[in-house]
Amino acid sequence: MMQPLDKDALNSLQITSMREDTSEVVEPLHLRSDLLDSKLVPILEERFKEAQQCLSHSPLAAIMLCGSFLEGLLLGIAQKKPEEFKHSRKSPKDKNGKPKAFKDWTLAQFIDVACEIELLRLDVKKFSHVLRDFRNYIHPYK
Repeated sequence: MMQPLDKDALNSLQITSMREDTSEVVEPLHLRSDLLDSKLVPILEERFKEAQQCLSHSPLAAIMLCGSFLEGLLLGIAQKKPEEFKHSRKSPKDKNGKPKAFKDWTLAQFIDVACEIELLRLDVKKFSHVLRDFRNYIHPYK
């Protein structure tokens, strides 16, 4: 039997304060290893810190970092709760109908599955896809 995701741990990811005119870290992030793969915790905490530092002077870099953070966060949670992600109706399948390895998932697929398993609310899903679209603008021909 699959254990449900810890909603309190997810709620702790809320940003509660922001200052527009600074390149300082406004709010540190402390991820819990019971929420996601512990190897990703320091990487994601650093991405979050860098994104905050870029907000006032490098908005495109901040968007790229936020997209990277989101993808890493969803991957880390999926690695911690693989059965919930892989048994989702929305999980990407190979030609034999078996769930693909997480390394072969796109950010869009992680977002859709996370919403379907009620990890993300619909409004967060929509925002996440917008973030993903903007992140993809870094490609010169988009």
